[in-house]
Amino acid sequence: MLIRARFIKQPAVRFISHLDVVRVFDRSLRRANIPVAFSKGFNPHPKITFAHPLPVGVTSDSEFFDLELTEDMSTEEIQKRLNRNLPEGFCILEVREIRDGAQPLMSVINTGIYNVEIDMDKEIREETIKTIIDKFLDAECVIVRKEKHKGGKVFLKDINIRPLISSIKFLSLKDRILLVEMELSIGNSGNATPKMVLEGMKEWNEDLKDWKINSIHRKGLFIKRNGKLFSPFD
Repeated sequence: MLIRARFIKQPAVRFISHLDVVRVFDRSLRRANIPVAFSKGFNPHPKITFAHPLPVGVTSDSEFFDLELTEDMSTEEIQKRLNRNLPEGFCILEVREIRDGAQPLMSVINTGIYNVEIDMDKEIREETIKTIIDKFLDAECVIVRKEKHKGGKVFLKDINIRPLISSIKFLSLKDRILLVEMELSIGNSGNATPKMVLEGMKEWNEDLKDWKINSIHRKGLFIKRNGKLFSPFD
């Protein structure tokens, strides 16, 4: 039996790394007595695969994992048992059975949507902010410098992230705190993060050099086809 689950990562656990998240679910699955399938070999591990890792410090209400079981169990029972054993800050929202041979999450999910709270350090009118965003999105090229790790060494590489930015939407403005929604590409087509986008905006416009991110919340992970967004459950 193969299942796909959606879960949230709340502020209480936002500083837990992806590796630690994997360990949390490993322990919780064992405690919940869920019949998890294990790989073969000298170091067997549970057959659980997560979608694109959430950066440390980022919260989310739409993370996904696939899990293979050795015997059938109702999705409701899986959800109930896991939620009883997961630590505070994690919660399973939905569990569905998926067909054998379904494409891995990492290969099909290509879009993330984020709410990003930015401290602008000084007052700027709403109309001015909207104009800044529009002009930034009109740019054909936005270069940021990204670290690449290879052979134990760190290399710096300039990349154009503009093709990876689908949209930036103004949501609200209060006391110098700006809230925007970013729709960004992730996965095989390339990865952009809200931090990279803000870095690109600062390089593009020096007047934004004092802007700082207060918080990032991933609203959802999606499969984008022909301009339309679909849930990984679809």
